[in-house]
Amino acid sequence: MRPSTDPSLARKAARLAFAALAVAAVLLAGRAIVAQWNAFRASGAHLEPRWALLGASSLVVLVTYALLIETWRRTVRAWDSELPFRRAARIWCISNLARYLPG
Repeated sequence: MRPSTDPSLARKAARLAFAALAVAAVLLAGRAIVAQWNAFRASGAHLEPRWALLGASSLVVLVTYALLIETWRRTVRAWDSELPFRRAARIWCISNLARYLPG
């Protein structure tokens, strides 16, 4: 006899795991920045960000992600299945976290 599983408990566990992965990714990125900060300061480089270009490039990245997600949705639709954009975006983003975490 199989023990019954509570779907809300599984959902909470998944959210907790996702949050832990997100925190791990941020901590790893922060550690890399801290490790190289003194070398950056010693180089004498001076940053003057161009905020309009930074915003435009961020928009291009988001549009590209949306295009990739929509392409995947259409592939799923070709297999006679439907996937709402929001759910597809969530699945796509979570599955791509593995790129940034070692191991």
